[in-house]
Amino acid sequence: MPQKPNHLPAALAMALALTATIGTAVFAPATTHAQPKDDRAAHPVIALQAPDGWTRTPINLYLNRNMGFSVEYDNEVVTATLFQYDRGLDHIPDDLAHDIVREEVDRNIEAITDRLESGRMLPFELLHDELITLGDSAQQAHWLRYQLTHRGVTQYHDNLIWSKDNQFLKLRYTINQADDEHQRPSIHALLTRLGNNSQE
Repeated sequence: MPQKPNHLPAALAMALALTATIGTAVFAPATTHAQPKDDRAAHPVIALQAPDGWTRTPINLYLNRNMGFSVEYDNEVVTATLFQYDRGLDHIPDDLAHDIVREEVDRNIEAITDRLESGRMLPFELLHDELITLGDSAQQAHWLRYQLTHRGVTQYHDNLIWSKDNQFLKLRYTINQADDEHQRPSIHALLTRLGNNSQE
């Protein structure tokens, strides 16, 4: 029976959850239920319903309004976290080819690489950095896939980043390599739901 991937060490998991500016501390989960300073960060720009086979947690709000909020989706094998945030920017274009969106993708690459190196999650490799379509929806996203080894187990760490209504959206999950093919239909369904919600 597929097993959930071993969780990354706490400090590394927080860093991967939503990478802040390089060299700065990442928000602490203990503060997630505090109210943000601005209502802008509290309102989802997409519907957050979970597809069949997945459950969803309530919204977790971060103290730093620039970090927005997160929700988790779980199918008993994979836990995927969706983040909505703006980093304090006044304008975030929906165009995924725009420099602002590409800079956010590059920021994630640099921060994840730094955290993997400092956490001694070796070896690791960035396998994919490309635009893909979210499931069967029309929504595209930047897809980053890392392959890493944690406690002798090969895993994939995926980040999908897109933008809508002046917000960044990022879906992140880690899956054991051995479970990847079996879980593709379920993950495909989640991506389709989030992609269709992004088009509404």
